[in-house]
Amino acid sequence: GQWSLDRQLLNWTGDVDNAVGAFWGANESWAVAASGALDARWRQCLRTIYRKWYAKRTIYIRFAHEFNGNWFDWSVNASNVNDFKIAWRRFHRLVQEELVAKNKSAKLSWSPNDGGVLPAEQMWPGDQYVDVISVDMYDWWPIRTPQNWN
Repeated sequence: GQWSLDRQLLNWTGDVDNAVGAFWGANESWAVAASGALDARWRQCLRTIYRKWYAKRTIYIRFAHEFNGNWFDWSVNASNVNDFKIAWRRFHRLVQEELVAKNKSAKLSWSPNDGGVLPAEQMWPGDQYVDVISVDMYDWWPIRTPQNWN
């Protein structure tokens, strides 16, 4: 999502929502992230956000968005949920250090998908580590009917 911060979007001075993936590839996992091995890359991501801030007021960072689905490398399931929570807390600390402590208004958004491999409540990292909850939900119209949407 940082490519979108390269554009000033005309005279936009409002808040920005930015989805930030957690990791990619077979050699990365929530266990690797929980160990701190991805901190340097995550810190660089946040420094990029800081450099490209422009006049936006608040940035909402949807870290590891849709984590409870099974379509991203950062999918959370029963075997890695504890590592996810530890890694989330690490990322939260980095947001505080790289953005909030430098007087930037940054909010960490916990963004599960509506539905998933585990109930989202089991993936909650703790109240003090989440600023905003934003659930991704799709109706898949016209594939779904109004009856099964309800």
